[in-house]
Amino acid sequence: MKKISLLTLALSMTLAAPVLAATETSMAAAQARVRAAEEALAEARAAVEMLAAGKVDLSVAVPSVTVPSVTVPSVAVPSVTVSSVTVPSVTVPSVTVPSVTVPSVTVPSVTVPSVAPPPADITPCPCPQAFAGFTLGGTIGYGGGSAQSSVSHTITSAGSSGSANDPGFRGFSGLDGGIITGYLQRMDNWGAGVDFLANWMSCGSTVTSSNAQVIGGAGTGAQNVSRKVNLNSSLQVRGVLSYVISNLVMPKIMLGWDNSQYSLNFQSIEQASGAVPNLSPFVSLTPAKRLNGFLWGAGVDFLVAQNVVFGLEYTGVQSGKMTFSAPFNSGVGPETGTATGSFKPQYNSFKGTLKYVF
Repeated sequence: MKKISLLTLALSMTLAAPVLAATETSMAAAQARVRAAEEALAEARAAVEMLAAGKVDLSVAVPSVTVPSVTVPSVAVPSVTVSSVTVPSVTVPSVTVPSVTVPSVTVPSVTVPSVAPPPADITPCPCPQAFAGFTLGGTIGYGGGSAQSSVSHTITSAGSSGSANDPGFRGFSGLDGGIITGYLQRMDNWGAGVDFLANWMSCGSTVTSSNAQVIGGAGTGAQNVSRKVNLNSSLQVRGVLSYVISNLVMPKIMLGWDNSQYSLNFQSIEQASGAVPNLSPFVSLTPAKRLNGFLWGAGVDFLVAQNVVFGLEYTGVQSGKMTFSAPFNSGVGPETGTATGSFKPQYNSFKGTLKYVF
């Protein structure tokens, strides 16, 4: 019985030897494939590290690793009762290829700034030819002046004569306004033109005084004097030279001619006493005349709308000289005489202007 068992065991081992050899060969092949997979995994890890360090071009493809399937051939074993043989299980480790995330590359947007042509002036102007053209508007302001003036008269009575002198007319001031029209021609930033103005004034003054007066050999007396001057109107023609800044501001200078209407009133009553108590001459002068004069000025205009100009300006006028004379009247006695005088005014005004440009 023991012999049969040994014979059976030997026979079983002889038959199982090829199966074991085939199994060992399959296991060796599987282990070789596993080593190849590990090497591919190592290469993939190295590629990932180089990619993270920025040393690998993004166009390099990571090779895929295929783990081969291991097929153990089936071996038909004859039905022989053999002691149990345990074939060791071969576990092929799973190879996980890490996912490679290629970072997205964002190309920054490049904005090309728009290039605008440089402006002709500092500030764009709603009117390329600002201030140029025909103008019509009005003026309003305040003016005042003074005069070089004197009045004298000579009195003759009963063979005696005497004279009286007076400083004459003094300063005057008041409102000044009118209309203005003209034309301005632009030459690049320079401007040249002409203005015509008609002005109406309420400028005047009245001065009264009473003082002792020596009337030559006729004796002494008291002089009561009233002096009144009025500037009523004027006509002006002036040339204008200007410079336009940013098409919004225009400083200017002006030279021209003025014709003004002045009216004067001088009243003097001299009540004599002493040697000739009846000497009571009465002097009355009321000259009125238009005086020509030289005009100068300066100002600045502002463009407040496309065709509307507001300005501020100063004007000075030096007028010519007025001379006058008249006989005086006497209340009593045979007195005779003549009164003479002179008047040369200088006038200044400060005005605001508002004009429309056509």
